[in-house]
Amino acid sequence: HEHRIRTRSGKLKWVRGQAQPQGKDDGSVLWNGILSDITERKQAEEQLRRSQIMLARTERIAHLGSWEWDVASDTVTWSDELFRIFQRDPADGPPSFAEHGKHYAPEDMQQLRNAVDAAVNHGTPYELELRALRKDGTPRVCLARGQAEREPDNMATRLFGSLQDITERKQADEALRIIESRFKTMFEQAPLGIAMIGSLSGHVHAMNPMFARIVGRTVEEMAGIDWMHITHPDDVQKGLDKMALLNAGSIPGFTMQKRYLHPDGSVVWVNMTIAPIYVADETHPRHLAMIEDITERKAAADQIEYLAFYDSLTGLPNRKLMLDRLRQALASSARHHRHGALIMIDMDNFKSLNDTLGHDAGDQLLIEVACRLKSCIRDVDTAARLGGDEFVVILEDLDESEMAAMQAEDVAVKIQTRLGDYYSIDVTPTGDEPAARSHHCTLSIGIALFGNQSVTVDELMKHADTAMYQAKSAGRNTLRFFDPQMQATAKARADMEIELRKAIVEQQFVLHYQPQVDSSGRVVGAESLIRWLHPVRGLVPPGDFISLAEDAGLILPIGHWVQETACRQLAAWAGRAEFAQLTLAVNVSARQVSLPNFVEQVLALIEYTGAPPEKLKLELTESLLLNNAEDTIAKVLVLKTRGVGFSMDDFGTGYSSLTYLKRLPLDQLKIDQSFVRDVLVDSNDAVIAQTVVALGQSLDLAVIAEGVETQGQRDFLVNNGCHAFQGYLFSRPLPLDVFEEYLIRMNSNID
Repeated sequence: HEHRIRTRSGKLKWVRGQAQPQGKDDGSVLWNGILSDITERKQAEEQLRRSQIMLARTERIAHLGSWEWDVASDTVTWSDELFRIFQRDPADGPPSFAEHGKHYAPEDMQQLRNAVDAAVNHGTPYELELRALRKDGTPRVCLARGQAEREPDNMATRLFGSLQDITERKQADEALRIIESRFKTMFEQAPLGIAMIGSLSGHVHAMNPMFARIVGRTVEEMAGIDWMHITHPDDVQKGLDKMALLNAGSIPGFTMQKRYLHPDGSVVWVNMTIAPIYVADETHPRHLAMIEDITERKAAADQIEYLAFYDSLTGLPNRKLMLDRLRQALASSARHHRHGALIMIDMDNFKSLNDTLGHDAGDQLLIEVACRLKSCIRDVDTAARLGGDEFVVILEDLDESEMAAMQAEDVAVKIQTRLGDYYSIDVTPTGDEPAARSHHCTLSIGIALFGNQSVTVDELMKHADTAMYQAKSAGRNTLRFFDPQMQATAKARADMEIELRKAIVEQQFVLHYQPQVDSSGRVVGAESLIRWLHPVRGLVPPGDFISLAEDAGLILPIGHWVQETACRQLAAWAGRAEFAQLTLAVNVSARQVSLPNFVEQVLALIEYTGAPPEKLKLELTESLLLNNAEDTIAKVLVLKTRGVGFSMDDFGTGYSSLTYLKRLPLDQLKIDQSFVRDVLVDSNDAVIAQTVVALGQSLDLAVIAEGVETQGQRDFLVNNGCHAFQGYLFSRPLPLDVFEEYLIRMNSNID
């Protein structure tokens, strides 16, 4: 399945998910899956699609269709324009090559057959003018070209070619012929604007009505007028230069695009062709000018170019144009020894606006942000939208290094202030009274300077992006300058992500077990804690890589490995009397629980490994109740009916609702170590610990305290009704064999 995901920065990436079942000896099924980044492939496919669209548009504008005949399979392929030329329905498909001749005028058939036979048998390409018959029987004059592709044995394997509707062009040629033959009527009815212009004076001597109509005047108004006087000022010199070359005999004629000004000030784009015409008894030739109104075509082309280089929502330059301008800025900076800055801007918590008020509201905000952003910079600078809620500003022609930093910071602060003002967002439902909502947003800004150092566009983008993420890590609503240490940190994090992905594939992990004891000192359970057995760095604690795994989306395969390994260990302990009564706690992340098939995964692991479900204890965090609380409760209830136990980890550090807590079928509350650490010296921590114990007793839940390191902490907890503990006072997390020895030794001493 191919779908899009949103990264932490808000960017969209395409991924491909693949999964396949692996049957087990006991009849159960384990699903194995991978997730691949296919963004570049999707972008390439989109670029190909756009190229195909542009090719189709070009064919349509040129009235040029293409075809291909595979001789071996007798398969014929037509482009879309060919169907339009013949007025055939694409759903009916092209005719076979044996039948295609029926679509041409009968008197042209022999000529076409001869040309095709010569191409197939002798490899002779052809170019013919034929009359194509449309579906309604009307003919179109077409220029047919064809060529054969041949094997080394000289056998033709493929015939391909094109068919261009040149009816209008032929009509124009006919008009010229009639002009030369003094047939004024046909001249006046020509579909193109045609005029005779004096080579020296530049005055229009004769024209057809179409010429006058295109330039926005009557034939009478055009009498004796200098065509340069009705030409757009920006195109006058270009026309004069061309005419000078023509008069000097340097060129036989020319074609150019130019603009004419209508009397009302409007502009018409034309495609003009000018060639000399020699008239008897005249020393200097006149010039025959033909013009075609291409205003709509030009507007369409301009729109295509605009969409290619500008963001359609905000009107700012898009990533493609921004990167081009950044290359120019770097080149100019190196050439003129001037400094510049790249400012990366990310809107904090933009997603929440889309989620709460809808994408229309988000679009309104982005449009206003773009407007304010442009007001914060000079004309020589560039503001662009990268996509989503990310914007970029390129500052050029700054002063020397320290001053450049100050100037860039001044602009960034100005942007932060201006864009940080309140916005009025229209949230009027359809058909309701007008309503607006005030919205405030903050920005995380990264700044990378350039000028003295040699840096590529990609490197500079990474620098600014790294600085921006440093601003986010610093609490958002701030700005940061890039420095090499940031890059080193970012590179180290990227390298670790690569190593972590390899570790998942090679299963470079091991579980350690921290004993959980009761008030008598008996080991009654353990918490499974993952360690990364790095081939170079040795044993890496979870604090060094779990956060990265969460950010990189790797927590799911790691969490699944922990669950499976823990279930296998429970199954192994179930067969040994000294371990059979142990419970084993396993931490599960919010992402795991949010999976639609979370319940099925847990039950499948229990069945597959043979683990006793009543000995498995899943530790949840309070953050699960902040989002999708109802979904979490429903999943916990199902697993609870199958015997799985649940503990609320780090209780008291979040913002969980007691209403939800009461509805969760928990077995245990765990007092967070942050409260246990200072329980003897901080009255607030002592009260919190006492409250958690009392809450557990009132809800008939067991309570365990983690992070117990001193006898005084243990005694305080016991005196307040807590009778289960975990911490360094009893033991650090231990490898499996050491843990088992510890349990046997401790429990035998008590017995």
